Amino acid sequence: MAEEFYKTLKKYAEKKLGLPIINILFIFDVVLLQMFGKQKRNYLIWNHVDFGTALSKIGMRFYSTNMFIGTIIIILLVVFIIIFLFDKTDFFNIFPSNDYTNNITVSYNPASAVFRLLYVIWYLIHDIWIVFFTILLLSGHNNIYYNPLRVTSNAQTTNYILLILNTLVVVVLLIRALFLNRFKTRILNKKIDPYDSSKFRIINQGVYSLKDSEANYFLVKDIILDEPLFYFVKTKEKLPIGKNTNLISEHKNYYIVNYSRNFNEIKYEFEAEMKDII
Repeated sequence: MAEEFYKTLKKYAEKKLGLPIINILFIFDVVLLQMFGKQKRNYLIWNHVDFGTALSKIGMRFYSTNMFIGTIIIILLVVFIIIFLFDKTDFFNIFPSNDYTNNITVSYNPASAVFRLLYVIWYLIHDIWIVFFTILLLSGHNNIYYNPLRVTSNAQTTNYILLILNTLVVVVLLIRALFLNRFKTRILNKKIDPYDSSKFRIINQGVYSLKDSEANYFLVKDIILDEPLFYFVKTKEKLPIGKNTNLISEHKNYYIVNYSRNFNEIKYEFEAEMKDII
């Protein structure tokens, strides 16, 4: 029940508000800090066990300057080692080549590891820290945030800096979300170039000729989408007979007349159209 509620809330936040739920939590935390910052009530006590204080101590220890900076340095060191091994050695040849399973390509490359490790740093600075910030607020250990002049330890200094940094980040994201406009892309009658191999793969094509012109039909797969989408494409203008293949490929008057995620539907329409022509 709780998991379903979280998924629904997360989907609503990202779709309707344009912000990840972790950023909405941070905005809520900042509002609470301004309204009730000086209250030191601990809401994270259950069965006489003070979870709030225990988690706060763990967080303060991790976000102490030495441990936090040390963790980031170790991650960056691993990143540099990966880049060095990739650039100077054949170490990554030990990984298997691309594997194709259930219409999914599985590959191994150092770039993925580098990006994931860099994301871990951002995750520690942003997502994990916001959760820790929430724990501090709910457990009443938030005095450093409304009186920064009394900051006395490395952990308090680090947390105050992260508060300022994440506030700036969320303000930028909030401004972006206010002006962001998302809408479904119009596909029918959309002009495309089926010969653009970076976006499309031509599965089948056919040409029919009349007295003084010819036109092309295409069965095309969109290869840049996460889920396959198949297009039935044809020219709306007839091409003069006698054009060679290279010139035809440069002609840009190709339009999507139908589309589906079901390959058989578009295949049937393509074959029916070609059959009628023949």
